Amino acid sequence: MDSGGNRRSSGRSLKRKKFDDELVESGLAGKKKQAQDSAQASQLPSQGQPTGKSKTKSGAFWTWPPEDDYRLICNIQQVSDLIVVQRAVKFSKTYTLKEIKDRCYNLLYNQDVSRVAKAAMATLDEEERYIISKTVLFSPTEENLLRDIRPLEHEPSPPLEIFQELLQSKGQQFLASRTPLDLKMQWNRLRHHDLLSAEAPLGSNEESSLEKKSFRDLCESLQTPATGESPAVAQAILRELECMDAKQKRKIRALEYKLSAWRNITELGMEPGMEADGISFDDKTLAILNGPHIKYKMQSQEIVLGQNTRDNVVDVDLSLNQAGRKVSRRHCVIRLKHDRQFYLTNYGRRPVYINGQPVTNSSRCRLFTNSIIEVCSAKMLFVVNVDLLHEIRLEQ
Repeated sequence: MDSGGNRRSSGRSLKRKKFDDELVESGLAGKKKQAQDSAQASQLPSQGQPTGKSKTKSGAFWTWPPEDDYRLICNIQQVSDLIVVQRAVKFSKTYTLKEIKDRCYNLLYNQDVSRVAKAAMATLDEEERYIISKTVLFSPTEENLLRDIRPLEHEPSPPLEIFQELLQSKGQQFLASRTPLDLKMQWNRLRHHDLLSAEAPLGSNEESSLEKKSFRDLCESLQTPATGESPAVAQAILRELECMDAKQKRKIRALEYKLSAWRNITELGMEPGMEADGISFDDKTLAILNGPHIKYKMQSQEIVLGQNTRDNVVDVDLSLNQAGRKVSRRHCVIRLKHDRQFYLTNYGRRPVYINGQPVTNSSRCRLFTNSIIEVCSAKMLFVVNVDLLHEIRLEQ
């Protein structure tokens, strides 16, 4: 109670449990209400289904864009083939063949659909109609007229004046929007796909025969000797051709090797002091390591690159430059094998990069002249004394 003596009360009714008969009555009332709702819903149109003049895709009144209707009508008038239209014409969206057939049927035989489509196409301006007409397919009659045009001598395609004369003489058989440039482009497409009826020779009979031959036929004709020569002369010519071919291939391989070496030098980045120009070899130097802070002449068949300590002495100490303490004590070894080829073996924890390719621990990689060796950010150019190795091979 409050101080005034008034009694506070609540407007909510007290809830109590229902008896069995009350439960049965409430259940029957609920079922009756559900039946009435379902009956009312069956009388109303279902959602998503066309009613009357609905504009859904399933109904006949589904309206296409006026641009697609105009494009469809123009192309059917040209080729009279729905399959070609469905495959070759680019509409605003992808239509199936059945959808195109249904649309054509409705435009032809459904007056309501035809009236709505005409009213929508009437809203298109002249510029939109002209853009659509430029993409209309060529009719068989137009292509037959283009097939009869032959190119002039020493020209890949006829000049534009020939197509202009064709339009002036037989313009009634072409679409009104066709231009000489359109005809020339279509003629080039027909020629590209070998659909022209006949082509004029580009000059003499020899040039036309060469044009029809493939590259393999031309190579075989060049390698085949003349018919009036004897077999011995023919064999000599073939041997000479084989020798020349082998010599050219050796030159190409040498140039490719030099190109790859120079590409490695330019792409990986040469630092100052790594240039191979000005390096001079003596009679005892097998190779030279040339870098910004390292210049070492390899005069033994094996050298060790790493870090000098009290218990370990290496030939090339890399801890004096920017590599610092990252270099292992015995990081890598360069050896000259019995086949007179240089190989680098990595014994360190960090990889060694040869021309940008990593050489991991316990791996080996062959070294060539002008190879770039990178050990823990220390770059060196490995230059081989080719003349000395050649003399060693001759002595053996």
